[in-house]
Amino acid sequence: MIRSPTAPDGYSIVRQISSGGFGDVFELRHNRSRVHYAGKMIQCLTPKAQEQIDREVARLRMFNHPGIVKLKEVKSMANMKVIVMELGGQSLAEKVQYYKGLGDDFPRNLVYQVIKTASSALNAMHSCSGGPVAHGDIKLENILLDDEGNVKLCDLGAAVREDDTASHSVMTYIYMSPERANSPSLQATAQADVWALGVVLHQLLFGKPHLQSTSLPQLVKDIDDFRVQMIGHECGQNERFLLMKLLDPNPRTRITSYQLCDPDTLRCLVNSADDVWRVLDSGTPPQQPQQQYEYNPPLPLRYQPPEYSPPQYSPPPSQPIERQPARRIVETRPAPEPRMNFMERGLRDYHERAMAVMQNSRDRRNRGERRGRDRVGFD
Repeated sequence: MIRSPTAPDGYSIVRQISSGGFGDVFELRHNRSRVHYAGKMIQCLTPKAQEQIDREVARLRMFNHPGIVKLKEVKSMANMKVIVMELGGQSLAEKVQYYKGLGDDFPRNLVYQVIKTASSALNAMHSCSGGPVAHGDIKLENILLDDEGNVKLCDLGAAVREDDTASHSVMTYIYMSPERANSPSLQATAQADVWALGVVLHQLLFGKPHLQSTSLPQLVKDIDDFRVQMIGHECGQNERFLLMKLLDPNPRTRITSYQLCDPDTLRCLVNSADDVWRVLDSGTPPQQPQQQYEYNPPLPLRYQPPEYSPPQYSPPPSQPIERQPARRIVETRPAPEPRMNFMERGLRDYHERAMAVMQNSRDRRNRGERRGRDRVGFD
């Protein structure tokens, strides 16, 4: 924890958001624009800390996704660096505690929004052109949710490429996948992020983690017992099936972040969807009564347009309809005057005046009238 923090140049500290072993996060206000940002203050006293800072800054600059916090700038101070990022709202851990204090469950539409946006952000990281990038630290504290329903992933300090040999950071035990729990030296992978997202989904649905392990050996034992419990029977069969796909001990058969981006996959979090079985598994779902959920997004969530329903096709009538021939109406109308611009109208008027003058002189000549001295009264 940083004692008596000093605000970087051009900013002022509003409050402290969180505190961790690697750095503290503060809410900063820009002195000129008055815009609020999140500043992560890290003491760079060792080469390992400097490497961690450089890795997180590089990962933040790599991705431009609406579900990932964006980097603004990096400020340097005495033995300290401040990573200035956009302010993404409160963490899901604070949101869960808030609804638990009210005695309510986490809103189902917000669960859908969190999993949908987090899956899209993870898919962007896992499908990076230079190689898959694993977040490595997916948990409630690193998923932000603001009052408008916008979800963002933060804290990319543990994000590594799967082919990197860099040192990995130890994440919270309850979010560790079975392959990482059995092999602590194994680096973070894309499928490990999917497992951690399944743990987040379990916490949002039931208000508690799927395991209560406090040590690594106990975690390995609890994972095997957890699969026998079948994730409880108080949830609907679609939700349980999605949790079983997310919390699959085998990383090869575990659902991927790309499959989670399919709208039919997450529809079971809103209401009962039969397509989830076709998308996730070719097997037959268990015969259990499905629990219906109605999707009513509360304000101030973003407007979601209604689903498109194609027009119903009506077959032609069996008997043809006799139609009376229409009467032909002949009407003489003047031809419409063509549209002309300013120059064309001027030329037309000049031409009409010239023709009128020529016609007037021609009539005078035909009547025997002459100009000049032949005029009456001329001497």
